[in-house]
Amino acid sequence: MYDCRPFHFRDCYIDYWLWATVPGILLLVGMVGNTLNIIILSRKRIRKFSTSVYLMFLAVSDLLFMLSSCLPETVNETTGKRLENTSYFMCKTNHWIVHTSAGFSVWLLVLLTIERVLLTKWPYVAKARLSSRNALKASLVMAVMCALFPAHYFFGFELRLDINNFNQTRYNCQPLPGEYYLFDQYPWKVMVLVVLNIIPMCIITAGNLTILATIVKQKRQLHRVAPNTAIGASVAQRRQKSSTRMLFILSSFFMVTTMPFTLFRVYKEVYPAIGAREYARQRLTETITALLLYCNFTFNFFMYFVSGTLFKQEWRCFTADAYVRLRKAFCRSEPPGTRVSVIGPSRQTLTGQTQAHNDTIRSF
Repeated sequence: MYDCRPFHFRDCYIDYWLWATVPGILLLVGMVGNTLNIIILSRKRIRKFSTSVYLMFLAVSDLLFMLSSCLPETVNETTGKRLENTSYFMCKTNHWIVHTSAGFSVWLLVLLTIERVLLTKWPYVAKARLSSRNALKASLVMAVMCALFPAHYFFGFELRLDINNFNQTRYNCQPLPGEYYLFDQYPWKVMVLVVLNIIPMCIITAGNLTILATIVKQKRQLHRVAPNTAIGASVAQRRQKSSTRMLFILSSFFMVTTMPFTLFRVYKEVYPAIGAREYARQRLTETITALLLYCNFTFNFFMYFVSGTLFKQEWRCFTADAYVRLRKAFCRSEPPGTRVSVIGPSRQTLTGQTQAHNDTIRSF
């Protein structure tokens, strides 16, 4: 493999500065956004919905992927040090965490799509069975399956002492020589492409098309039977439409951010770089597609906030509760004898030394 840095190609400098700047922003936004997703979705009024269960697991999975993939890759591209080469434990677990979290995030979108298809085509039957408890069971089963899929990393990789082009020795995390090395070079890459990319994308696309066709068909039937009640029906189904709109946005964003990276990885395997110049261009293209892929695990909070009516309401309640708690903490820190008034949206609460003072303040 060529190293394009000694040739002073412009592509190499752009590649370096992309890794030095963009991932830091993505990590900060992704960690804060996914943490807020977990907090909001775990609130009592919203966690009872099955969709919230899937989205909560999705936030946890996205956090793990950003910490196990984006952060180590950024360190490697800027300093040349790989996290999996630091210890035997990291060599065994880092790749496993990356593939498990990425696969779990993708297949959670598949579960969301299947749930939305059932709710759209058979709403009365699906509502009775698609509970938050069943969503929890489905998510746990999917998590176990995604964890077992790359389990071979535990016994197929080891730290081996290698000599680089400058006659320097260092330990590298590599697959075991022989048949396992051959498996990791070709069959495993095909399995990842099929199981974590092609199959989920096909299911998500087919599911969204089915939902769209069902919604259009239902609107036509409703307008034909009772044209005057079409508006009322849309108001009654506002929550369901909000969840469907959120799924469309998540699925579309997943396709836009994932497809370039997937297609380029296939292209790179079919047409490997021949010279240093071509390698520099491929390296820059891979960086751009990888950073675009990381966006899929970063900006879910903003998409929930824009497309989810219930999520937006819970966010406002959360910020209001946080404000009240801060006010209460501030009131407790006041010295004795201080009169403080806390004015809420529906009532005014006042504290002071005596009831007479309170009555005076209230009348004021």
